[in-house]
Amino acid sequence: MKSASFYIVLLICCCIIGFNLFSIPQNILSWDVFGYYLYLPQLIIHHNLSNLHDAASIQHIIDTYHNTGTLYQCYPTETGTWIMRYTMGLSLLYLPFFIIGHCIALMGHYPADGFSLPYQYSILAGGIVYSIAGIIYLRKILLHYFDDLVSSVVLIAVFFGTNYFFHVAFNGSNAMSHNYLFSIYCFIIWHTIKWHETLKLKHICWLGIWCGLAVLARPSELIGLLIPLLWNVTDKKSLKAKIKLLSDYRTQLILLFILIGAIGSIQLIYWKIITGHFIFDSYGTSGGEGFEFLHPYVWQVLFSFRKGWLLYTPVMLFSILGMYFLYRKNTAIFLALTVFLCINLYIISSWSCWWYAESFSQRSLIQSYGLLALPLGYFIDASRKFKIYLRISFYSLLFLLIAFNLFQTWQADKGILDFSRMSKQYYQAIFLKTHVPKNAEQLLMVNRSTNGEEKFNHEGYIKTKEMRALFSGLDDKLLYKQLDSNCTFSKAVESTYADLTKKDHIWLHVTMHIKPLTDPTKNPGSLVVQFEHNGVAYKYKALDAEKLKLKMNEWNNIELDYLSPEVRNVNDKLKVYYWLRGKQPVLIGPTLIGVWERRF
Repeated sequence: MKSASFYIVLLICCCIIGFNLFSIPQNILSWDVFGYYLYLPQLIIHHNLSNLHDAASIQHIIDTYHNTGTLYQCYPTETGTWIMRYTMGLSLLYLPFFIIGHCIALMGHYPADGFSLPYQYSILAGGIVYSIAGIIYLRKILLHYFDDLVSSVVLIAVFFGTNYFFHVAFNGSNAMSHNYLFSIYCFIIWHTIKWHETLKLKHICWLGIWCGLAVLARPSELIGLLIPLLWNVTDKKSLKAKIKLLSDYRTQLILLFILIGAIGSIQLIYWKIITGHFIFDSYGTSGGEGFEFLHPYVWQVLFSFRKGWLLYTPVMLFSILGMYFLYRKNTAIFLALTVFLCINLYIISSWSCWWYAESFSQRSLIQSYGLLALPLGYFIDASRKFKIYLRISFYSLLFLLIAFNLFQTWQADKGILDFSRMSKQYYQAIFLKTHVPKNAEQLLMVNRSTNGEEKFNHEGYIKTKEMRALFSGLDDKLLYKQLDSNCTFSKAVESTYADLTKKDHIWLHVTMHIKPLTDPTKNPGSLVVQFEHNGVAYKYKALDAEKLKLKMNEWNNIELDYLSPEVRNVNDKLKVYYWLRGKQPVLIGPTLIGVWERRF
């Protein structure tokens, strides 16, 4: 007779397959997945991975399949060659299923362009396979430490009680990095266990492969190596024993690093070909995103109403409490888990976009659930010794939290729970609601457009500040400045975000006076508003004067509304200036900037 955990895994597998087939998105290869995947069609079909001098071919795909609102997944380098923003680990994991899709497209007379239906469904199928494999390995890990009953409860809690269910069944086409990394970490944990038990070469080889793929998918996953390296280390004596063990099996250890290095070198070779450098920060051109290691957003990641992990995935509180029981029952793995989880949380919290865009709860922590399942298991195992009323209370609360997660998952799927704009007021308004209450949308955080189209509605806002620049040149005695081919930029009006507001966003209404001295349609120029982080511009917005109906030899007002970005640092600078892109002279007069804040 099969065990209970077997049937739980069978139920989970049916849910993964059923929900993915029931809720197939219109375009599986879209947004971030489009960026992860782009290596494959560019290399295998178009043969121009290292010779992409423009985005015309990619733009044709976007126009055909509507994969993304903006082409943020790649960008031109200083040499004009385009480079992928994301590393290629997911592409390598997609590869077997891409080949299947390519064969089906060729045999079935579909467009063999890498994006038609056979490719999309093959990648979806691949996500299902990896997810199921991860759940199967999680069961193996749990049964290694716990009996069947505890393993069954943990499987239910991890799958149905966390945001893993939403992201593997509803969001991201089951092709995002998080569910792949969840499975990879389950593989890493299992082979770590088996290597320490058997010291067999095959387990070290699998560790090298999976650790290498994790790093190739996301370089920060290099910390995954801490799991096998710190496994069974509890104190100074065990540390010496671990060092001796690794020394005795140094050939296997060298092989481990060779495999990781060989897999990781694929990315380094690509960067060298495209940029001339083996090490390249593919996010370096994005002033609005990056690591803020000196100012991590730990509190926001864990507790904020916008995307607080323990607010939206409260069942994991028992996993955190379970660290105490893990320490008491299994010190051999306590250090490895604690060090990894703390460093991982620090890295995740240090990313400036700490809410990780459109997602439910903290999707960035999903890959940690294989590890977090262990302290959760020890908590559940210890609860057997609780007094009867405590045991009843615990299990009642556990399954209530699982039901709560399923309800919030339903809210997220129906659009009641917003993916990125949640606020305390809106959360309270939709709490346990099956519909959005009237006028509740205005309680959400401001809606930032993904395609650059922004229209300022003054309702609900009040002007709090007005900045005036009576001149734009270097001579403060002049009310205007002439720009020409020798001086193409006006003096920028500058201010830090901290000096403008204490709120999470502002609207700016910019008015600049301009006097064209020649035909403005033949002398292009732009009113520019941007923020800068360490000298790198982001949220760049320009109003092109040649597209406006300006009168020659007369003063004209040009106006631009600008919604502030999610500033990376409150000391980032706002800059407003005019950029003459033509060669004929133009006069720039006074500039007026109105600052508008939300009333509440």
